[in-house]
Amino acid sequence: ANIVTLDHGDANPRSAVLGVFSQKAGADEFALKGFQRPRVPMMSFGGKSGQNLTKASIGALAYSAETYLAAGCSIDQQKDWENGNIRNVFVSAVPRNDLQQGSVKTNWLTSYPEGGSLSASNPYLVKMGERFFLLLWEELSGNNEYGGASPNGRLFYVYLDQNGMPTSQVYTVEGHLSDCNPIVVNQTAVWYVTSREGLRFYTIDGMGNFHTIDVIAFSEKVRDFAGYVAESGNIFLEWKPVPGAKGYHILRRLIDKESYIVYYYEVSSGKSNCFTDKNEVGGIGLGYFEKGGVYEYFIYAHNGRVWSKASDPLYITYEIPKSGKKALKTGKKYEVQGLLYQYQGSSFKLAGVKKTFQKTTVKIPAKITVSKKTYPVTAIGANVFKNNKKIKQVVLGKNIASIGKNAFSGCKSLSKITIKSTKLTDKKIAKNAFQKPGGGSSKKVTVELPKKKYREYKKLLKKRIIHTKKVKLSYKKI
Repeated sequence: ANIVTLDHGDANPRSAVLGVFSQKAGADEFALKGFQRPRVPMMSFGGKSGQNLTKASIGALAYSAETYLAAGCSIDQQKDWENGNIRNVFVSAVPRNDLQQGSVKTNWLTSYPEGGSLSASNPYLVKMGERFFLLLWEELSGNNEYGGASPNGRLFYVYLDQNGMPTSQVYTVEGHLSDCNPIVVNQTAVWYVTSREGLRFYTIDGMGNFHTIDVIAFSEKVRDFAGYVAESGNIFLEWKPVPGAKGYHILRRLIDKESYIVYYYEVSSGKSNCFTDKNEVGGIGLGYFEKGGVYEYFIYAHNGRVWSKASDPLYITYEIPKSGKKALKTGKKYEVQGLLYQYQGSSFKLAGVKKTFQKTTVKIPAKITVSKKTYPVTAIGANVFKNNKKIKQVVLGKNIASIGKNAFSGCKSLSKITIKSTKLTDKKIAKNAFQKPGGGSSKKVTVELPKKKYREYKKLLKKRIIHTKKVKLSYKKI
């Protein structure tokens, strides 16, 4: 077979160039005579010739009996190249018997918008069969513990035909790629990932089934992570001890700053369940806290070999409480009119319902008052109203920015959903948040949406509401 290459060119041609060499693989004369025969631009780049920055990455090259396939991630090279920054995954295909630029067909697999905080990583393309390919990539964001665009834990994959066209849905799972290029064993893609959390193997078979195999791992996770600002001016943290832990790692940063500095401290005893972050030079932050500053904490357990998964983030707004007034405790739940709200450091999340709560109309307010102070309600936790048979109407306040998994799933009597907030996004409404509203007992469910977000929300909610033959959804603007 002839040698085939994919070259990331930044000069002439300025493109991802497919090259087919005239010499056969293993030929002795290759070093002297192995010049490329045709050269085909699989993705042309904007910018100036020789400019190192192309705003694209080339991830993979594969072939079928009829085509060559090239995969990578790139900005939209046909638009405003100077100002484009968000990269999406593409696959370009060219027939092997027609190696011409005009024969190249490019298909975009992701559509992250310019100006957003999400983008795609460089993909892997795995040949599962002669005309059957698996494409994998990770989602990148700046919301990890160290900031910057890096994998956020969401792994995507889709099956392609020999022309680079999808033949399946796009699957989403929790996982990562690595420098290990996946191999195919018994028609299953296999690769491994190493990190401070240990060594894991991942597998994906030809039917879309994804599996994780822990080889070296500490599967526990720190839970019930909470904290508050004490009268002394220090920040007190506590958590539930993790079985098998030999110690804990605490990371902290001051958010909403241009610079992203993470401070690190190690608790050396696995039996510990608290830590005081002192407001003094020599403390965890090597300096004083900023008044009004919002501090983000993560905590990990370790067993002497590897780290556990990160805890949920903890946010604490630094305001020293006045003497005699008890500070609200981050992570603690407070009851307001039969609903349980969890303090998040500067806002509240609806986290539960008292057993005595019997109302048929649930109004989640924009703000609540706790200890004579008003705070916004910005989130609804997972499973809060799952399988509640009495709720008929739900009103979401204007500050709601996220809705957890199965928050309102299985509410058989739910016939009206009103959303006043304009802060929701696709990433912030979890899977099955409104699964089967009305169940089989209601013939119609009305969904009221803000006028300026009507089209966006209607499209978004169709992903989060499972339609059934017995339930008809109607949408209205408010």
